[in-house]
Amino acid sequence: MKKLQLLLFAGMIAISPAASSTTINSVNDIEVVGNDIWLAQGATIIKRDKTTGEQLKYVVDEENSDGLSSVRNIVVLDVGDVWFSCSRSGVGHYDGEGFDVTNLKVAGSKTVICQYVASDNDGTPWVACGLKGFYRLINGKWTNGYDYLGNEMYAAYINTGMVFDADNQLWWTANQRIDGFGYCCFADGWHCVSGEDAYKDKYGSCSYNSITIDSQNCKWLGLQYPAVIKYSADGSSELFELPIVSGDGMKRGSVFSAQIGPDGRVWVAHQGAMYAFTGKDDIERIEIPFTDSDVLIRSFKHDGDGIWIGTASNGLFYWHDGQLDPIDLNAGAGDIIADDADETDSPTYDIMGRRVERTIPGSVYVKAGRKFVAM
Repeated sequence: MKKLQLLLFAGMIAISPAASSTTINSVNDIEVVGNDIWLAQGATIIKRDKTTGEQLKYVVDEENSDGLSSVRNIVVLDVGDVWFSCSRSGVGHYDGEGFDVTNLKVAGSKTVICQYVASDNDGTPWVACGLKGFYRLINGKWTNGYDYLGNEMYAAYINTGMVFDADNQLWWTANQRIDGFGYCCFADGWHCVSGEDAYKDKYGSCSYNSITIDSQNCKWLGLQYPAVIKYSADGSSELFELPIVSGDGMKRGSVFSAQIGPDGRVWVAHQGAMYAFTGKDDIERIEIPFTDSDVLIRSFKHDGDGIWIGTASNGLFYWHDGQLDPIDLNAGAGDIIADDADETDSPTYDIMGRRVERTIPGSVYVKAGRKFVAM
């Protein structure tokens, strides 16, 4: 376990290793807790105040490889108890004061790839380690929960999802054919649903990119093409193909970030659009007004009346009331700028976080994550 040094910048605190490398711009996961938004952006973890734009940044250093780890996903247990999957660097943790990263040296391995983190219904953190199986945190130590018992032909088994149902049973997805979807239980360990003959006969060999569970204990699985599978609690399943339009790729492009929205519908992302439906023939395609036509949505999270949207290479956006606001993750909130220097169409807030339509000359406001004095 290691602590990384603190570096103070205008308007943000960045936590960085001694040596830096180029990071990618993909926003792989988003979590919203109170006034904080947590982002997994490339090899960087960002904690951002939604009102002021002030940020904590933590760059993951991959010690035993030639680059930086990618932060795959985030799970928030409390404001001071946040976990991250950090690929080759292991498991990241924020305790309310700072960040740690721990490399999981399990089963005799020097480096174990941390592919996904989740928490069960008891609040216990779990981590998916690919071919090494699933581990849980017991009394401060990562302990084997379930072994991987699948096809050993997969040299790089990549978990893409891990959720727990009402009975605290673990369900997982992987970006692998055949061994792509299943569950684990303490009675009989690792089990692969997608490896069953009846399932393979119905859907062929699919890879899975996302999973969520609804209130009826149905599992919703995002595929590597524009479709979602509903796997019901009774073991029955149904395929839902997304209504794509010209330019979407015609049967290509993965379905990312499956989740249950505040309206109770299943929400997924494909290419530059989102889709919401109830499991009937009612799929709604929701156009997002990106300026560029080739934007790929990787993650999103509902937040009140709006939705935070993370993209593969275009950064972070906030979509609300039909308006799409780009969020500058490089801008802190410490710089005081003139009102006429801010030419964005972003909403304006007072220092209490309340949205305002008119500003009072001489007063301080926040817009696009930056403070300014109204003229």
